[in-house]
Amino acid sequence: DLVNILDIYSEELDFMFEKPEVNSQNNSIFSIESQLEDFIIENWDNTILSKKYELIVEEGEIVSQQFYAPGTEGDNHIDILAKDKNNGNYVVIELKKNQTNDDTIGQTLRYMGWIKKYKKDENVKGIIIAAKYDKKLNLALSMAPNIEAMTYEVDFKLRDHN
Repeated sequence: DLVNILDIYSEELDFMFEKPEVNSQNNSIFSIESQLEDFIIENWDNTILSKKYELIVEEGEIVSQQFYAPGTEGDNHIDILAKDKNNGNYVVIELKKNQTNDDTIGQTLRYMGWIKKYKKDENVKGIIIAAKYDKKLNLALSMAPNIEAMTYEVDFKLRDHN
């Protein structure tokens, strides 16, 4: 019964109550999607994303995080909106804290369609970042050449100061 209750709370609160998955290298996943988002924004210059893309800054403030995209139905915020350093095209970055599937392709395409229509960018690109992917997402990605997928791992260690 307790497991069922935790599953319900997990879905309702978008929070993982179970122990995070750990691989053989002691890397794990974020328990809340907003933690992943904050981490990427705060450490942008230390990620591979910063080599090709830049965050959008207006009047000295980063506006890339939770970029407001009214009319996109449901959640009207793009997790991270960046720009390509070479050509200035927009890059929609959709984050998933754990495993994702082909539903994420539709969500990313919806945001990309909004950018195409309202920001007049015919060459908008999408990036999906998750801890892992299922086979359905791989099949859907094969038909969406303007969307790429990345995985993340978190490696946190505490060491004695000696």
